[in-house]
Amino acid sequence: MFADISFPISSFQVFSYKIPSELSAKILIGSTVNAPLGKRNVNGIVVNCYSEKKFRGTTKEINSLVNEKPILDEKLWKLINWLSSYYNTPIGLAAKVALPSELNTTYEPKKQTYVKIGSTNYESNISGEVQKKIYNQLIQIHIPYLFRKVIKKFILPMIKKKRRIKFANP
Repeated sequence: MFADISFPISSFQVFSYKIPSELSAKILIGSTVNAPLGKRNVNGIVVNCYSEKKFRGTTKEINSLVNEKPILDEKLWKLINWLSSYYNTPIGLAAKVALPSELNTTYEPKKQTYVKIGSTNYESNISGEVQKKIYNQLIQIHIPYLFRKVIKKFILPMIKKKRRIKFANP
């Protein structure tokens, strides 16, 4: 048996897990389970159960059943899906809003900042030599670029080339 699980994270998808044989009779749609998500174990809600695997590859196994009694039924799950669709928000966050706060986890996904130059109208705002070099490098990249990589690839090498600044002791 397999289950699709929705986690209270910023994701528009559900994740597929294998149901351990000792839990297969207990896990129902709406059950709260604990399962590995990345490097953590997170509580999520079972939103679908099925007998055959949907895709190739490895499938992680559910760790445990958190509550014996399901916390949502088909009608509430339809409402959560509608909220997600109507407000264009991830399913897990819609569930987080619709369900009592005791059922939520403290899991926070890793936040990353990306940069992308959308047009060439910014050239008049660039005054420094280093800014111009970074801008010319970024304008050639047509996809969002991870900000920490911008610093590592463009800014740090330029700083290392400059003379060291000496500060006077007060």
